[in-house]
Amino acid sequence: MELVKFFKQIGKIEVTKEAFSQARLKIKPLVFKKLKIHHLSTFYENQTHKKFKGHLLLAADGSKLELPFHKALLKIFGGQKNKFQEIKSCEAKSNMIYDSLNKFILDFELDIHRTSEKTLLQKNLKNLFQYKWLKKMKKIFIFDRGYRSIELYHYLLAVQ
Repeated sequence: MELVKFFKQIGKIEVTKEAFSQARLKIKPLVFKKLKIHHLSTFYENQTHKKFKGHLLLAADGSKLELPFHKALLKIFGGQKNKFQEIKSCEAKSNMIYDSLNKFILDFELDIHRTSEKTLLQKNLKNLFQYKWLKKMKKIFIFDRGYRSIELYHYLLAVQ
């Protein structure tokens, strides 16, 4: 629908669904990651974001996702087996870090269904602390009880 509106505004011929689908396959996922980084950097460096007593309020949580039952997805993510060792559903694990006050997802990870939330959180934090603008800010992290560990506390202290 957005394409239809856009082409009407510029007075050009509409793109067919088939042409759009073919063009969509050529888009590199890395583009979206770079756009996200640019958008977040611009937003947080302009100092217009909300804070809680001078701190960013960041929450982390993970989830199990049920994916469409497709052989390509099963090959990548795997799935849950029933008592007969047949795969009954395609599943993945996800984890994200969310800015609770500004309503932005700062990082999101998706991995095979057997991956632990702690492992995904380590990837989230590694990605997150590459942002130069974030290193300058005070942060409060909120985790549920499944994340607590001496290693996590040590890591968070070390990257500050």
